[in-house]
Amino acid sequence: MAIKSRTSEMPADTRPNDQLRTPLYHQVYLILRDKILSGVFNDGDLIPSEAELSRMYGVSRITVRRAVEDLAAEGLVRRRRGAGTHVTYEPGRDVISVDVKNILSGLFEIGKETTVKLLEYGIDLPPSDVKRALRLEDGAQVQRTVRVRSTLGNPFSFIVAYVPYEIAAHFDRARLETDSLVDLLESTGRKLTHASQNISAGLADPIIARTLGVDVGTALITANRVMYDESGKPVEFVRARYRPDRFQYWLDMERAPADADGKAPFVVSSAGRAAPTPVTEAD
Repeated sequence: MAIKSRTSEMPADTRPNDQLRTPLYHQVYLILRDKILSGVFNDGDLIPSEAELSRMYGVSRITVRRAVEDLAAEGLVRRRRGAGTHVTYEPGRDVISVDVKNILSGLFEIGKETTVKLLEYGIDLPPSDVKRALRLEDGAQVQRTVRVRSTLGNPFSFIVAYVPYEIAAHFDRARLETDSLVDLLESTGRKLTHASQNISAGLADPIIARTLGVDVGTALITANRVMYDESGKPVEFVRARYRPDRFQYWLDMERAPADADGKAPFVVSSAGRAAPTPVTEAD
């Protein structure tokens, strides 16, 4: 593998701020971590030296050293005396991806290719937004489950799901600990035909942070999804939180035909999800 330095290519576009409550070393750590996970630094790249990083970010070498030590502890870099610090993070090359037109098939595949752990399970009254989304009557109950999905032992999603009790009464705990909710819903004889979903960003609270193995306040991909059956009835509401380094959404865009004014805007032609495979057990 060719080793290359990215020193000259990496301007200090984000600088630590000593007015913030977050320690400077952690700010430097977050800046460098983002550059590694976003691909500014690739696997095998030589990152700038402590002296160069100190100059670039206007902090002491001790501050830089602490930040790099934290990156090394996370397995993102390797430090070697006399050889510098090299990136040791490589996103999985076998990427799971689905087009939005086949989102249900994609959800089935996720269920087959990952493992699930049931954290919570019970029957309760739904929150108001869930009640509206599922078109439930006053007093109607839902089954609420909290599950975490992992691949090769690495958690990537924290999912809270609500299913109307009349449907969820068919689900037992044993199946909730192994099967995907998509499989469970279709096992009741319902055919799932479409889903609506909104995607945003959020921060990891203490419970989610501990479950997904990230710091409190880490930025997460958030998605709220409603699943519908062939009659158009909503049968599931999901709140999902994803680690962005292990789960990503993508969009394809193409040029539309020109309108009467000769303008040709870009429009989304398809959308999907890509979940990088984590490091293998051999690594």
